[in-house]
Amino acid sequence: MPVPEQDDKAYVLRILASFPKEFRMPLMAQYHAAPTKRDANIGIRTTRDNVAKAIGSKPISLNLDLCEEDLRKKAAEKADNCTRLSRLSDSPKAAYAVIAEYVLGKGIKPPIPRILLKGDVDTSDTKSDSYKGAINRTKSSAWWLRKLRQKLNQDIEATAQHIGLVNKRKQIYCSNITLNRRTAQLAYQDKLMSSSFVINDAGQRYSLKELSDLNVSNPEIRRQELMVRARGFQELAEEHKHVGLFLTLTCPSKYHSSYGTTGHRNAKWNGSLPKDGQQYLRDIYAKIRAQLDRDNIKPYGIRVAEPHHDGTPHWHLLVFIAPEQKQRMLDIYRHYAFEEDGDEKGADLHRFKAVEIDPNKGSAAGYLAKYVSKNINGKSLDSGIHGEEPIEAAARVNAWAACWRIRQFQQVGGASVTVWRELRRLKKVCQFDKTIQQAFKAADTANWKEFTKVMGGVWCKLTNRPVRVYYQQTVDTETGECKTNAYGDAFVKRLKGVLYRGLEIITRHFEWQVVRGSRSSALLGVL
Repeated sequence: MPVPEQDDKAYVLRILASFPKEFRMPLMAQYHAAPTKRDANIGIRTTRDNVAKAIGSKPISLNLDLCEEDLRKKAAEKADNCTRLSRLSDSPKAAYAVIAEYVLGKGIKPPIPRILLKGDVDTSDTKSDSYKGAINRTKSSAWWLRKLRQKLNQDIEATAQHIGLVNKRKQIYCSNITLNRRTAQLAYQDKLMSSSFVINDAGQRYSLKELSDLNVSNPEIRRQELMVRARGFQELAEEHKHVGLFLTLTCPSKYHSSYGTTGHRNAKWNGSLPKDGQQYLRDIYAKIRAQLDRDNIKPYGIRVAEPHHDGTPHWHLLVFIAPEQKQRMLDIYRHYAFEEDGDEKGADLHRFKAVEIDPNKGSAAGYLAKYVSKNINGKSLDSGIHGEEPIEAAARVNAWAACWRIRQFQQVGGASVTVWRELRRLKKVCQFDKTIQQAFKAADTANWKEFTKVMGGVWCKLTNRPVRVYYQQTVDTETGECKTNAYGDAFVKRLKGVLYRGLEIITRHFEWQVVRGSRSSALLGVL
């Protein structure tokens, strides 16, 4: 077991200083496991270089041991640099080109210039204004701080992947440091919401925490709503005699950092991270949907994205389909699932799986329930698939999704859930015809099946749905001008209710103001 000699200590310590404290012991364990001192020194340097390459940094400038104060200083510095760069250019377009190159050089995707929102009045300044908003973002330290936090979180997790920490033998789904950072973030948000209050123009006062607990920000409410929608789709399928299928899509072997059985490093791993695996799944799903659309095959249901033990994402889909279209749909899924590395060992067993739901053995919604629970709060589960404690597993999955910015749940087909939520805010609907009355009753009684039918069915086009979301342009009451966002490149529109045959049904009547301590902010908006 090599031990750093005096002349090697400074070298090893300099490399270790690039990493968070939580990673230094595992790195030293790898150092001591090397057969010779030379192998140990080369190994720790190679690990540093591989991590730097994976996150787009130079090895000599790699620094992942940053605190919040460090990030704030960096954000202010970079915002000032972008401000200076904008002053040196003779046009918004030229300024954006220079700034975008600077932002990319920091490993961050630059903001995309926006044109005015569809339906707004066009002006001769449209092109300049679209660049103006993107430039203003890069001149904001708050924008930089958000981006730097996201990048640091992903860089830390990428490092954990490269030093072999994320697997079922060590730290399942995500690293401990990412879990701890996410836990601290949620605790801070909870404390902030508990100490922040909103007051409306009727004098009602609530904490943000109280209001948050009443909507889908509450994990239990989010879980219940997903199950209501899944049950509604199942009831629709039963009515139309459609079959239910539980499909699983998995990434090729090269996207997996560790073996599923032992947790050891996968020899085929090419350095891909969970975000790369998610992009792969999104790409093949886009191809699948395009082909299904060409063949006029219309499945509907719920999609769930969750991690393997090493953080590599895979998708589960609970879909319902007409019996005569089932085989063609499965052929399309199978074709694209095996398009990349489809002949590799084990692909036939793991890449794509399809299980037809047998109603005699259990409901389709019940089949999905454990996956929904595992990915939200772990409720009603005895243990995870690898024997992990379900509450902690759910917290790790939440941290994984937040770190890699992965959307965990997506509805396939069906009516607008936003319209559903807005109608549930109403106590009653008066002086309207049968359609809106039925939509309100279905939403109010949590009957997703009837709500979907009233809204035109599973695959009714948005423009043909009888009830649609209503957004209202926000106007400055003092000047009479339309309000724009903080960056000046888009008009602010707020959700106010629903539209039915051109008539506005308002579900959000009050203006609310956020109050924290003795100071108050600008209007938060309509709740």
